[in-house]
Amino acid sequence: MKVTNKTENKNELLSRVEHNFSVEYSGVTPSKAQIKELVVKEFKAEANRVVVKEVVTKFGSTTAQCIAFVYTDAAEQARIEELTMHKKIKEKIEAEKKKAKEAAAKAAEEAKAAEEAKAAEAEAPAEEATGEAPAQEAKEE
Repeated sequence: MKVTNKTENKNELLSRVEHNFSVEYSGVTPSKAQIKELVVKEFKAEANRVVVKEVVTKFGSTTAQCIAFVYTDAAEQARIEELTMHKKIKEKIEAEKKKAKEAAAKAAEEAKAAEEAKAAEAEAPAEEATGEAPAQEAKEE
């Protein structure tokens, strides 16, 4: 893949550098993950600070127009990307968080039940031992 037609816009308000560029490729249109790797190499950016917004091609063309943002501040990146996230994606993430919380609560309940069962088992032999001890003493007398 070859990067051409690079333009760069520094957006100080949003703590990012916006890159518009063309990518010449052969075969299948590159994925956003592949474009992200290319941006990291080409613009010497940290991988966790790069967000690829668009990869657009025209039918039959081997050139893709891409837009990528390279953030300078992690906190700003998290805030801005959450604000600009699509509603369905937000709902999906919230549903995954809810499922994770429910799974954690269920695991905690199961662990608590297992501890109670162990405690009950530990108490039961102790009660039997105390019940047997006087019986043995009675036999000895």
